[in-house]
Amino acid sequence: MIPQIILSAIGVNEQPGKSPLELLKEYLHEKKTLIVLDNCEHLIEASARVTSTLLSGAPNLKILASSREALGVKGELSYPVPSLSLPDPKHLPAIEQLSQYEAVRLFIDRALLVAPHFIVDKDNAPFIAQICYRLDGIPLAIELAAARIKMMSIEQISQRLDDRFRLLTGGARTSLPRQQTLRALIDWSYDLLSEKERLLLRRLSVFARSWTLEAAEEVCAGDGIDTYDVLDLLTQLVNKSLVVVIEQSQSGETRYRMLETVRQYAREKLLEAGESEIIRGRHLAYFVKLAKQAEPELFRSNQIFWLNKLADELDNLRRALDWALATDVESGLRLIVTSRLYWEARGDFRETESWLGQLLERYRKADSLRVHGLLMYGQEVALGGDFEEARKIAERSLELSRAISDKQAEAFSLWGLGVGLALQGDVGRGIPIMEQSLGLYQSLGDKLGEATVMAWLSLNNNDLERSKAYLVDSLRLFRELGHLSGIAVCLNELANRTIWGGDFSSPVPWLEEARELYRQLGDVLKEGDVLSYYGLLAYWQGDFKQARAYYEESAKLYEKVGHVLNSSWSRVNIAYAVLRQSDIVKAKEMFDFCIRQSQKSNNTIGLIYAIEGLASLNVNQNHLERAAQLFAWADAMRDKIGDHRPPVEQNSIERDLEAIHARLNDPDFARLSTEGQSLVVEEAVALALEE
Repeated sequence: MIPQIILSAIGVNEQPGKSPLELLKEYLHEKKTLIVLDNCEHLIEASARVTSTLLSGAPNLKILASSREALGVKGELSYPVPSLSLPDPKHLPAIEQLSQYEAVRLFIDRALLVAPHFIVDKDNAPFIAQICYRLDGIPLAIELAAARIKMMSIEQISQRLDDRFRLLTGGARTSLPRQQTLRALIDWSYDLLSEKERLLLRRLSVFARSWTLEAAEEVCAGDGIDTYDVLDLLTQLVNKSLVVVIEQSQSGETRYRMLETVRQYAREKLLEAGESEIIRGRHLAYFVKLAKQAEPELFRSNQIFWLNKLADELDNLRRALDWALATDVESGLRLIVTSRLYWEARGDFRETESWLGQLLERYRKADSLRVHGLLMYGQEVALGGDFEEARKIAERSLELSRAISDKQAEAFSLWGLGVGLALQGDVGRGIPIMEQSLGLYQSLGDKLGEATVMAWLSLNNNDLERSKAYLVDSLRLFRELGHLSGIAVCLNELANRTIWGGDFSSPVPWLEEARELYRQLGDVLKEGDVLSYYGLLAYWQGDFKQARAYYEESAKLYEKVGHVLNSSWSRVNIAYAVLRQSDIVKAKEMFDFCIRQSQKSNNTIGLIYAIEGLASLNVNQNHLERAAQLFAWADAMRDKIGDHRPPVEQNSIERDLEAIHARLNDPDFARLSTEGQSLVVEEAVALALEE
């Protein structure tokens, strides 16, 4: 994940066919750049490999890394992180001036959190200064010491530190590195814990970043800790600053976390105790159970809460999946399949595709779980632009679902295959297959499946009124279910179909409601769809400047999450808007790019649409013969795949054809049309790309 995280931080989008590390190395090659990698210790080997690779390929790159140990990379210079400023216990300033030292100020601030009436006076000031001095001004060490104010006097803490850390002040050991200093302090804090507190601290280290009380009770209870003891023990760990309370989370739930150094220490203790595999197994089981609990809720009115809850747990989901790959691929596949809507809403299809690819490679059972995993994997592959591979995956899942006589899985597979064919441009084959899926879902009484398929049938239906009827029925079912994202999809597409029909006033309320729902859901990808339709509305109203702005904003959102298909549609729509603004050179350049991109990704409809744009550009430039041939080719291709233009697009093209016909005689027009219809795809592309 390190190269992917760096790409995201610097705003570079992933590209199909290139690994994140290759893309990053290529991007940085000629640039003068500083990259900061913070907290490398838990990923030390991976950090070292990435650092070495990037430095070898980018001569002007500098990397600043913080870690408890050196990366061991060629050319590395190590610098100790300076401590907070400290007073000299032998030459103390006045009490009023003591807080000018950072270490003292931190100690006082943290002490007040646990003892609101704490004050600094002439009696305790020397001991505060001595504590800060003995702890080398290390922030974590000072926080832990200040937390003991609730249990001991300042003098007692000072004395205890002196007893415990004699090695820190004697002989050559005074220059111990930061890691060992922290370890010594945490050893002391750990020794002060009761046996049950130590046991809970060790087990809590299994969580990545943070956790809820419920998760701690399920994963950490048992074998020495009763479930009802977890809350009290967790409270004690919070009081002792070994665990921190997170008041704000995306779901609104209270969560807990450890400082990274404490978590690393506790994890080592867990390994020493021989409990690591058991606790990681419980951790995986808990998140499989949570995903199963979330699955129905993700399609109901409580959808936003559960999407946010799973977002809070993303690092734990990754940690659970990582363990599943090594020990229990069935649980891992079940986890990601049951939380499918969350992974789709995140929009990071590359990560989802990676997890599914690894899990499916190891999971060979011929069952419905594999069918659902394959279909989800196929969707992610399609988002990356490989429609042919996505279609093959859908065919395999359909074959398997029929072999195991699983009607639910068969309905899902038919839907996936039909959508895949339609996206690839074969609408004529795709729609009947989706209709089979719809019939199966209806016979099974599955309203969610029925609503989903009807929404997709509407997207690929050439009969505008029939398409809108599908959407109205789908919207009704989604509203019954309380499925917010389904409602938003239908509203969005109803607006689109209405614009296609030439009604430019009715769609606005639908688009506004859809956009608000997507914002609540945090679905960046679908918010991009709304922006696209706002652009479509502005375009057909003749406001090409505003249309271009909407399309460009949507393209940025799509590219941020790496959605190749939707990004390509936004880009070709930008080209249309640029053409209508009479920037011919820019429009030609953009149409050329979109044609090549559509051809590369096997997006037939996108290719036709881009070539039609260039045909219109040729009309504008009075290259009438070429325009006539390209329009004729596009008509023939649309007839071949069973796709028809929306009315507003058809009206626009007819105006272009009338302009061509007005300047060419009938025999020439007929001849050019015949020639265009006979062109194969490669010939049409070559003709369109000619200067």
